[in-house]
Amino acid sequence: MAPEGSELALSHDGKKLLYTRSDSKTGPERTIVLYDFDSAKSLELVHGYVRQAFWSPDDSHIAYLKAQDRSWQAWTFATSSPESAVAFSPQPVSALHGWIDNHTLVATDMLNAYWLSDETLPQAVALKDIYGPTFQVMSSDTIRVSPINPDLLLVSATIFRLRLGLPLIPWV
Repeated sequence: MAPEGSELALSHDGKKLLYTRSDSKTGPERTIVLYDFDSAKSLELVHGYVRQAFWSPDDSHIAYLKAQDRSWQAWTFATSSPESAVAFSPQPVSALHGWIDNHTLVATDMLNAYWLSDETLPQAVALKDIYGPTFQVMSSDTIRVSPINPDLLLVSATIFRLRLGLPLIPWV
């Protein structure tokens, strides 16, 4: 399918895969690629300073991060027309964590989690309120909305080093 790629996102029907491919060994340019398992073909969707593509819950849209004016912003396009990509929200963020529903994305920066919507203004919650005193905010953290209960967040983060001198323990 590809010699290398990262940031994999499988479609909900399991027939297509999004991944990010680095276009340069020395620069940050990337391409978001769509691989179709049925045809065994890859299609390059968007190029440039892009990363972290996610399928909408009905697989009709794709959201991704694009660098704009020295910050990352969420962009989207209909799966059938990547050339029609538009900014989903002007809110600067550092990570995209996926869709809650067909109108809302979860994103973060190093201080807040954001619920970005094409229907309402962004909502923010401080990450320290989500993590509490036990977990450390890091750029490698992953946040997902529970598929069973959208009021619950699934968080993968690192536990703070305990004062007793015990080693740092990753917690999932």
